[in-house]
Amino acid sequence: MEMNMKKLFLSACVALAATFGLSAQNLSYRAEIGGNITGKYLRGGEVPGKHSPQFGLRAGVGVEYALAPSMYLASGLNYRMGGIKSDFTKYKVESREHNLSVPINIGARFALSRAFALSIEGGPFLTYTLSAKRQTPMGEVNLLDKSQKAFEVGAGISLAGELMNKYYLRLGTDWGLTDTYKNNKTPLKKMSNEVYLSLGIRF
Repeated sequence: MEMNMKKLFLSACVALAATFGLSAQNLSYRAEIGGNITGKYLRGGEVPGKHSPQFGLRAGVGVEYALAPSMYLASGLNYRMGGIKSDFTKYKVESREHNLSVPINIGARFALSRAFALSIEGGPFLTYTLSAKRQTPMGEVNLLDKSQKAFEVGAGISLAGELMNKYYLRLGTDWGLTDTYKNNKTPLKKMSNEVYLSLGIRF
C-alpha cells in the first residue's frame, strides 16, 4: 500500500511539472506563503494528556486551468509544517513534521468590482511526509520509523480575497481522511488537521 501511494505521489508530481511547462492562454500560475496552525485529531477513542497545536510555515506554487470564465481547476505543490504539543503531566513531548502535498481543487471566482474578487476552491489532496520527529525527555524519536505512515489523503477548502486579479489573501483548512498510524490494530485512528492564512501572487 505504501509503495502504491509513493508511485501515485510521484506520478502527480510529474504531471504537475509537465503542466507548468505548458504555454496556453487558459493557464495561470501562482505562488503563496503564509503560516498555519496544525494538530492531530483522533477517532475511535481518546489519548491521555493535554494536546495543543503547533504553529508553522506554509508555502507553495500552483497552476490554474480555466474551465469557464468563472470556474477553474487548480493544482500545485505545497510545503507544510505540522505537528502537535502534548503535556502528560509528568513530562511533555513536541512533534514536528515537514510535508509536501499535491492538491487537486475545483474553484469558482466571483468579481465584485473591476478591482476586487472573491474565490472559493476545494478538493482532495495527497500528502507525503518528509520528516516526522518527536522530542521527548529521553531524546528524539523518528516517528516514520516507529508509528507513523508517510502518506495521507485528505480534503481541503479555502476562500480568497483577490485584488486586481493578481494579489490575494487566502484563508483555508485541510483535514486528513486516512489513518496515519502505522500497523494499527486498534479502533483508534489519527488524522491531521490544519488552518492556514497566506499571501499570494498570480502571474
